[in-house]
Amino acid sequence: MKGAFIVRLIIATSLYTILGRATVWFDPVSNAILVFGSRFFLVLSPFFFAHFKANAILAATLLAALGAVLLLLPGQIFLIAGAICLATGVSVAGYLIRAYASENIGAAARNKVAINSGVILAGIALSIPDQSNTVIALTSFILLLLAAYVARNIVSSRPRVELPAGSTASRSIQLAWVLLGLTMGIKLYSPFTLLPQYIVSTTGSLAPWYGMVVLASSVFIVILQKPVIRVMGKFAGDRISMITTWLAMFCGLCVIALPGPFHAATFTGALVWVMMLSLVECFASYLDVFGAKDNCLFIKELAVGAGGGLSALVSRYAPPEISGPILALTGMAFMVIAVMIILNSSSAYRPKLRKYDAN
Repeated sequence: MKGAFIVRLIIATSLYTILGRATVWFDPVSNAILVFGSRFFLVLSPFFFAHFKANAILAATLLAALGAVLLLLPGQIFLIAGAICLATGVSVAGYLIRAYASENIGAAARNKVAINSGVILAGIALSIPDQSNTVIALTSFILLLLAAYVARNIVSSRPRVELPAGSTASRSIQLAWVLLGLTMGIKLYSPFTLLPQYIVSTTGSLAPWYGMVVLASSVFIVILQKPVIRVMGKFAGDRISMITTWLAMFCGLCVIALPGPFHAATFTGALVWVMMLSLVECFASYLDVFGAKDNCLFIKELAVGAGGGLSALVSRYAPPEISGPILALTGMAFMVIAVMIILNSSSAYRPKLRKYDAN
C-alpha cells in the first residue's frame, strides 16, 4: 500500500478546498453535482478496476486532475464537465484506496487519518486571503498529477474489487436507511454548502476566516470521535445508542435551521455553529455500526451523497433566511419516517443489547 496515504491526503485536500469555494465559484447545478458525485460515483469503482486493473487508482486520479483543468475554462458546460470528472475521480480513487486499505487494520487507520488531515489542509488553504479560483484549480491540478504519479506504486493483492452485495434487509428497512442517509448528507455537507452561502449572502463575500472554521471542525472531530464512540459503547446497549444517535441528529438539524440566531456570518457564530454539528457527527458515525448489521451501509453511503446534493441545491436556490429551515425540516421529516419504520420493524431486526468495542 505504498503511497496510498499521500494519494488519499491529496484527494481530500483538493476536494474539500474546491468544495469550500464552490459557493462563490460554481453555478448551483455544478455545485450539486460535485457534492452528490463525490460520494455516489463510487458505484463506478468496479468498472475502473475491471478496465484498468492495477492502474485503476492512477486512472481515477488522472480523471480528477482533468476535472481540475476543466474548471479553469470559462463557461457553465466546462464547470459541469469538470465537476463530473473531479467527483468521479476522487470518489472512485477514494473507494479503491479504502478497499485496498481494508486488507489490514493499520492501513485502514491510516486511510482515516489521511482524510482528516486533508480536510485540515483544505481549511488552511481556504484561510489564505485573496485567493483566485484559477490558483485553486491550478494548484489542485498539480497536486492531483503528483497523486497520480504516486498512485503508480499502489499495489493490492485483491484479484478484483466489487461493490457490496445487495442488502438482505426488507425493503422497508432499506428505505429507512436511505432516509437516514439523506438526513446525514444534509447534516454532513451543510458546513460546505449552507454555511458559505449564508456568509456570502449576509456579508457579500466569503470571509477568509471560513477556512479556519473548516480546520477547527476537522480537528474537533479527530479529537472527540473515538472518546464519544467509546463512551457510547461502554455505557449504552445497541438500542439506547441508536436512540441517542437519533436525538443527536435531531439536535444537529435544529442547529442547521438557525444560522441567523447563531450569527453564523461572524467568525465566533460560525465556529460555534460548526462545532455543534461536528459533535453531532461524532455521534452520527455510530450509525455505521447499525447500517453494517443490516447490510445497508452501502445504500446509506449513496444516500449521503444525494443528501449533500440536496443541501447544495437548496442552499443556492432558496433565500438565505429560509434555506436552513427548509433543509432542517426536510431532514427531520426523513428521520421521523425512518425512525417509525425501524421502531415498527419485526423483532428479528431490533438490535440485541450488546456493547460496541470502540477499539
